[in-house]
Amino acid sequence: MNTTEVDFIGKMILDEVMELYATVLPPAETKAIMKSNINSSKDIAQIQGKSSERGEASKKECSNESE
Repeated sequence: MNTTEVDFIGKMILDEVMELYATVLPPAETKAIMKSNINSSKDIAQIQGKSSERGEASKKECSNESE
């Protein structure tokens, strides 16, 4: 996947989490909590390797699983 695709999926996930919080909190409070959670989260190292290499490996794994 490329950066644009990952960003799109990330935004979709955030929207779903916002909808979950909306069941119990107003939008401003939801955003404050989510920002705090992001700020206090641990750093996760970037996965090394070219995205095309990871994509090809993933495609191979998927095709092997379907056999």
